[in-house]
Amino acid sequence: MSKPTTLAALEAGLAEVLAAPAEAGHVELVTCRPAAGTRRVLASARFDPVTGVEGDSWATRFCRHTPDGSPHPGQQVALMNARMIRLVAGAPEHWAPAGDQLFVDFDLRPTNAPPGTRLAVGEAVLEVSELPHRPCVKFR
Repeated sequence: MSKPTTLAALEAGLAEVLAAPAEAGHVELVTCRPAAGTRRVLASARFDPVTGVEGDSWATRFCRHTPDGSPHPGQQVALMNARMIRLVAGAPEHWAPAGDQLFVDFDLRPTNAPPGTRLAVGEAVLEVSELPHRPCVKFR
């Protein structure tokens, strides 16, 4: 993340994040992780039920949530609220390092999109998994 921010700035921006649409949102940025430590911004994405986002390394990455380290199917595609990443990182050119594939203007809180919720993204339908998506160390 390239935009340093303060706790006061985060608190001041929270109302805007919480005002994200709860019914119909939109995708603001699409990215993929071709390899560890690399990110690529995409104009569009194809979703494969076996391999995840086309061009993303999800299917080959180690996962600490499975006994054998194989990819967890509940983590194929990661979504982040675009208002939150804007608050933390600033302009969209700084969002990709977060590692999420879809940055959406949509209320992703569990009260609005609990596990099992199906989200239409273009022609794809994604299902919110039980596994919570928690920020990684990049946000520290």
